[in-house]
Amino acid sequence: MPGTRFKQDAYAKCPYYCKETPVEVKCVGICGDHTLHHFPSGAAKREFKADFCQGFYWNCPCYIALVTDGK
Repeated sequence: MPGTRFKQDAYAKCPYYCKETPVEVKCVGICGDHTLHHFPSGAAKREFKADFCQGFYWNCPCYIALVTDGK
């Protein structure tokens, strides 16, 4: 879609990461096509991404929910 506000981060390691905005991260959906994480600030989003999307993604609550299939 032309003019979309989402972009991809080439440094994201998580296999479920899709794309982002300045205050949102979009991942593969737990329920539906996508799960959208909305943060109160860009700093909060960057901290989340450093911890999970670019770092230890296997500790991310979204990743855990997807790989355990709700078990």
